[in-house]
Amino acid sequence: GFSLEGSGWEAPCFSPDGSRLFALRRESDTARAVEIDLINRSHRFLALPLGLSVNSLAFSPDGRKLAISYVQGGQFDVGIYNLEDHQFTPITQDDADDRYARFLADGRFVFSSDRENSVFIYSFDGESFSRILVDAVGAWAAVEDGRGGLWYSTLTANGPAIARMSSEKLLKTDGGSAHSQSFTQEEFRALVPDW
Repeated sequence: GFSLEGSGWEAPCFSPDGSRLFALRRESDTARAVEIDLINRSHRFLALPLGLSVNSLAFSPDGRKLAISYVQGGQFDVGIYNLEDHQFTPITQDDADDRYARFLADGRFVFSSDRENSVFIYSFDGESFSRILVDAVGAWAAVEDGRGGLWYSTLTANGPAIARMSSEKLLKTDGGSAHSQSFTQEEFRALVPDW
């Protein structure tokens, strides 16, 4: 077996090729992202800003980046950590509640956000944002099934549920069957909830 000493370990995350293990280590009210050395059973903290508490980690398909959901100053935001140069780039930094950051198989960075007064799923291609999944009540934590479907958490008249949408029904900006609006960084940050 394998275990690390001490308490506060959670959310293990392996690289796509299985060679690298990352996890969260809770220290008081903060969760810090760490890479675990499987041979020496040691760890090192990722170079993230102080005061940032990580909620989740998810690898890009090529294993070079981590999608990070985090809380800083009471705000829920998402960012990308480049494992090659150890640079962290916040993707959102505003009053919207942004969570469940991850990469799709095609490399798109996606996350859930309440910025338009419901929770929709957005993608970011490095330059602009697009709304790719809209649910009448809310859409959280999208995952692919490898067969052209996107699964997500939502609410129904009967309570919480898991829903599936086929990829051809996802909103697209590239001339696909359904269309979505593209947002520049400034436009996107202006879309904050007015609860």
